Amino acid sequence: MQKAFFEEEYLERLCETENERNDYLNLFDAKHFSLPAIAKTYKKIEFDHTDLKTFARTLTDKLKSLLAEINVNKFVIVSHYRLPFVGNIDNKYPPLQRVFRKFKAITNDIEYHEAIETDFQHLFDLIDIAFWIERCDPSGPEFIFFHDVEERLSFNICKYGTVHVIEYQNEYLTEKLLNRNGWYLVEDSCFEKFSKDGKIKGRRLKI
Repeated sequence: MQKAFFEEEYLERLCETENERNDYLNLFDAKHFSLPAIAKTYKKIEFDHTDLKTFARTLTDKLKSLLAEINVNKFVIVSHYRLPFVGNIDNKYPPLQRVFRKFKAITNDIEYHEAIETDFQHLFDLIDIAFWIERCDPSGPEFIFFHDVEERLSFNICKYGTVHVIEYQNEYLTEKLLNRNGWYLVEDSCFEKFSKDGKIKGRRLKI
């Protein structure tokens, strides 16, 4: 994933000083890996739920039910760059502060930037943390990936609650399987479904 996000052109054209080059290079620790070509399938999936307070719990239960059918139950969580999961600790929005406290209890470091391993038993806490960071902390990672340890698929949750899936080699989450578990494919752009005015309450960039 890091290799996919690494941009040689950005490094050469936009990093004008040695410090800027080093800052950019420090975001990656896997940029030089030589990887075989792998067929990938991309899709966006959702289910109907507009209650923000219960969304993370419902999302976790729906994901567990869906992924159990293809025996995916253990994950490594990584950000797309090697940077802290928490970007703006000063954002006092209560749901975000709640998951910041939860994150620190898990990692013992609010500035933690390494991988995290989890299973079904502890999946809710990490889904809860990832969703609220993506939703309200734009200074944090743009993508937080949940990567199946067996390397069949990865997914991330965007600020709107849509699940973005990458399947490797084979398609596992067929439309039939999704429909059977109450999910559907998203063909259009993701949109805000938790507020009437389309605005995301509590979303603040670190200045």
